[in-house]
Amino acid sequence: MNEKAELILTEMLQRVLDGVDTATDFAQREVPDVVQQLLVWHMLEAIVWAVIFAAITAFIWVIVPRHCRKVKLDPSKDRWRENTKLNLVYDENGYAHPGVVVVGTVFGASAVTFFASISNAMAALKIILAPKFYLLEYGASLVK
Repeated sequence: MNEKAELILTEMLQRVLDGVDTATDFAQREVPDVVQQLLVWHMLEAIVWAVIFAAITAFIWVIVPRHCRKVKLDPSKDRWRENTKLNLVYDENGYAHPGVVVVGTVFGASAVTFFASISNAMAALKIILAPKFYLLEYGASLVK
C-alpha cells in the first residue's frame, strides 16, 4: 500500500513539474508579444487622447473668437429681429456682457486641453523613442 501511494505521489509530482515547465515555455514565448501589444496599446491611447484634446483646443480657438468680436449695430433696424450680430461678449449696446465669464472659462479650459494634448503626445513619443524606459516607468507605477 505504501509503495502504491508513493508511486501515485511521484506521478502527480511529475505531472505538476511538467505543467510548470509547459507554463514557463508558454510564458517565454508569449511575453515579448504581450509587451509589444502593451506598448502599441498605450501609444495609440496616448495619440487618440492627444488628437481629441488638440481638436477641442482648435475648435475653441477658432469658434470662440468669432463670437467675441465687437460689432456695430444699425440703430435704424429693429434690434431684436434684424440685428443678429449679437455675440457672447458684447450686448446690443456694445457694452460688455456677463458672457465674458463664460468666454474666459472656455479659454481657460482650452489651455488645459492644450497642455493635456502635449502631455499625451509626449507619452506617445516616449513609447516610440524609449520603449524600455516607458516599460520601467509603467512597471513602477503598477508597483506603487
